[in-house]
Amino acid sequence: MSREPHNYFPLAKNLTIIAVVSVSAAAAALGVLFALDHTAQLPAMLIAAGVCTAGALLALVPLGMASGGQSKPLLGAAMIGMALRMIVSLGGAAALGAATGYGAKPVLAWTIGWYLLLLVLEVTMISRFMSRLADEQPVEGGAAC
Repeated sequence: MSREPHNYFPLAKNLTIIAVVSVSAAAAALGVLFALDHTAQLPAMLIAAGVCTAGALLALVPLGMASGGQSKPLLGAAMIGMALRMIVSLGGAAALGAATGYGAKPVLAWTIGWYLLLLVLEVTMISRFMSRLADEQPVEGGAAC
């Protein structure tokens, strides 16, 4: 059994977690929309869910690709991923909202909710990974405490 390097980011596991959370949140949102008879919000919710989920999944790919090697490029890869996430999520929501003619306010409102939900999840994943790296590596240029 080979042991993975200490700086290996479990990409498949984290992509699965994001997909499961997104599908679960979509199911809950659908339930609430139908229970409150607000089905007119359904297209906006689906647009936001789709583009924000795609952005969140794409955001972890640079970190997964950079992991396993040197530790220094990992923070940059995480930042590139977050920028990709913002471009895909917000740009996609704006483009699809305009293309469908559904309206900017409902799409924007749902996009903010989805974006923040998945951002919290992504930041938690990356923070735990970076914290694990910090715990396992000695401080360069200084004595260990």
